[in-house]
Amino acid sequence: NPLMSEKDVPVTLPSMLNAVLTNGTNRTVAVDWTSNVASLSISGNILTGTVIGNYPDGITSTATLDNSKTISYDVVIAKSYLVRFIDWDGTILKEDPVAENTPAIAPPDPSRTGYTFTGWDKAFNNITADLIVQAQYTPITYTVRFVDWDGTLLKTQSVAFGNDATPPANPTRTGYTFTGWDNAYTNVQSDLTVTALYDVQILTVRFVDWNSTLLKEEQVTYGGSATAPATNPTRTGYTFSGWSPAYNNITGNLTVTAQYTGNQYTVARNLNYSGAPSLSSITVTFGSQYDNLGSPTR
Repeated sequence: NPLMSEKDVPVTLPSMLNAVLTNGTNRTVAVDWTSNVASLSISGNILTGTVIGNYPDGITSTATLDNSKTISYDVVIAKSYLVRFIDWDGTILKEDPVAENTPAIAPPDPSRTGYTFTGWDKAFNNITADLIVQAQYTPITYTVRFVDWDGTLLKTQSVAFGNDATPPANPTRTGYTFTGWDNAYTNVQSDLTVTALYDVQILTVRFVDWNSTLLKEEQVTYGGSATAPATNPTRTGYTFSGWSPAYNNITGNLTVTAQYTGNQYTVARNLNYSGAPSLSSITVTFGSQYDNLGSPTR
């Protein structure tokens, strides 16, 4: 494999090389380098000078084997470029020099929370200049469901990771006031169900007497029942008979009025003479006129 260097940049030559002996044995041996080229110099194993090129005869490595053999290697110093692989946020994933007109080798596929890696932003199969290659991603899409209090689906929306969902128009519920949603739907990072929230309406129930005198006033939640006054009201000449209308399952502000039945009284008719026949009595409701008493004869 060629060594790689930018022009006039020192190259570190390998200190160990593989040798194949005449008996077929492979050996890894320590080598010393010697330059036979005027423009190149070697100190230790550091090669300096205008080094890019092919030197089949100008650089010699010497290895001490069983009988102090000298081994010559062809040396190719190839021009290289810096190839840097970076993540979406600029984090360096890999940085290596790559020989000119050869491909770079990408690092393992990176990962990013909420995103799917889709590849790299440019080709790197034939490097001819310094290059920065950046990871590309597609955001993961999540489903956001907006539902009503009873689970009825109001809206479904696909939202990319980190984005906000858009709620539907505020729903309505008879007897209740919409107050918002039970989950935040901004910066979505997973599938999400958002449920409508409501406050029950508070209604007023008034209990009044026959003449509209207020007897009791009560606050009742929608669909609830009111409680009548503990003591039934009274009215001269009448008997209390209940309330109207009904005050259970309240669905609106309500006035409930005391109901009465007029008392019944007996009116006796007396012909007022000796030997007069007895007449039947009549029944009259309090406050009402009784029927014609008839025309008596004597």
